[in-house]
Amino acid sequence: MYYHFKIHKEKNGYWAQCIELKDCITQADTLDELHKNLYEALNLYLNEPDSSSIHFPLPKKI
Repeated sequence: MYYHFKIHKEKNGYWAQCIELKDCITQADTLDELHKNLYEALNLYLNEPDSSSIHFPLPKKI
């Protein structure tokens, strides 16, 4: 299962937003750093306690 991110280039670096999880956003100075941050941001975003009632949307088939 893979979530998808849209990557944006800025003057001083990059930022990315998850397509399926609009509030899951990260940024970095380089693309290598951004890719590492994508995994961290997604894991932090999806890491809910077992008692949570939040249901996250499944990734889209692209």
